[in-house]
Amino acid sequence: MLLCFSIAYIYAQDFSSDIISLPELLYEEGADSFSDEIYQSLQPFKIAGKMSVYLRDESYLLSHLGLEREGIVIRGGLKSGERLCANLQTKFYDRVIIGNFRAELGEGLVFARANAAPRLQNPPHPQSFAPQGIALNLAYKNWSLMAIASGLERDVKLSEGKISSMPKSKREYLSQSKEEIGSAALWYAGDKYHLGALVYQQRYEHSFVKAGQDSLLQVCSFFGRAALGAHKLGLESALQKGRASLKTEWEMKSGIFWQRWRYGYIDKYQRPAYAAQALRLSTLDEREEISVEASVKLVPKLKLDAGTVLCRALGSLTDPDWLSQSSVRLCYRDQDSLLQGSLKLIDRQILTAIDSSYVSSIPLHYRFQIQASQEIKEFWEIAFSARYHYQEKTAAFSSGSWWQHSFGYKNESWKLLLAYTIWNSANYKMIVPSDGDMGYESLGRNAIRIEGKAAYKLAFGKIEASLRQGLKEPYDSSIDLHFSLHK
Repeated sequence: MLLCFSIAYIYAQDFSSDIISLPELLYEEGADSFSDEIYQSLQPFKIAGKMSVYLRDESYLLSHLGLEREGIVIRGGLKSGERLCANLQTKFYDRVIIGNFRAELGEGLVFARANAAPRLQNPPHPQSFAPQGIALNLAYKNWSLMAIASGLERDVKLSEGKISSMPKSKREYLSQSKEEIGSAALWYAGDKYHLGALVYQQRYEHSFVKAGQDSLLQVCSFFGRAALGAHKLGLESALQKGRASLKTEWEMKSGIFWQRWRYGYIDKYQRPAYAAQALRLSTLDEREEISVEASVKLVPKLKLDAGTVLCRALGSLTDPDWLSQSSVRLCYRDQDSLLQGSLKLIDRQILTAIDSSYVSSIPLHYRFQIQASQEIKEFWEIAFSARYHYQEKTAAFSSGSWWQHSFGYKNESWKLLLAYTIWNSANYKMIVPSDGDMGYESLGRNAIRIEGKAAYKLAFGKIEASLRQGLKEPYDSSIDLHFSLHK
């Protein structure tokens, strides 16, 4: 029994270390995070690349490349299947980027959220859209300037010549609309803080079906961040059509205790094309949100995390005053073992996009999760992970469960894993973290499968292979092959 309740293999762990995150609300970010991890693994080398072959119903090839020489860095990714998708960038002396890139700034109202000072990031997953053009990141003494000019064809759905839908990923069946973006940010950075402002303009050649969305969008943003000993502060305010939206953050760490408070106020606001999701629990505007997270080490190897998010629509007579998601997690970890349990409570309206057919007077969901692993002998480990999603509906089959048990071996050269996975979610699509290039799986119906993985570390790279075989109809199978080279 003790062996069964031990820590999960790494790819079966929680989707995010953020205690109040939900896989259902974050899965679109999984593919870009996957590419980020690959680029980080390639960075220590002058020449490096990774090629992956995914053999399944719709097979495809995915490759990432990194080259660095005398201040010039080339990074890019390519996905080849039914459609060829690529993102590539060339960086000159950390100051000029040509190609695809991502910008991080402020709290995420205009571009992706930045943990510290604004910066230009690696290109995203090959299938994701990103600004394409030229970007500058210049600095003189304590002053910095970031400027971008981007133009590309975005895949869209058109209805009577107007844009009805604009996905973040590239889709072959959609129409296209020209996207043009120009932006400039200037900030002053001291030893402990930075303060700045940004102007942003976005234009599409087609208008939008949805009222309130403009093909020409202009935004001004004021942002800042400060690190004052145990305290960190962050703020961004964006002005659009004379209306102001705001996001703030306060983080504090003292000894064994850590906490973070966030507040967001989103007025009538059209989200820029590459902004972060403004609110955790909603993609809509005219809302405000408060989130609190805290953690404490009860004893050196035992940690308690807790968090809650409250979100409400402003001026709405039909929506509940506040929607909430709350989480608690208890984790024990030592050198050889880990045991972790978590519980999430979610108001049903938050997940409307996942299951729009649900109607109930008590709209609450529960997510139970337990993970465990134990080193049973040197190099050998047994792991277990399970989730149960309970939804307050009248029919029991509206809930879902997921169970995985694995047995692994690992030394300096070899890494081997054998596992089986069982899930039951006939009327509910469960979003489960995965080591695939999209970062998640969407699981339905009842199924069981066996999984095997093997990885061998070479002096100049790594070879990896994995197999998944379903044991129930339609007996789905997949093989993933990965080849990494570096010098």
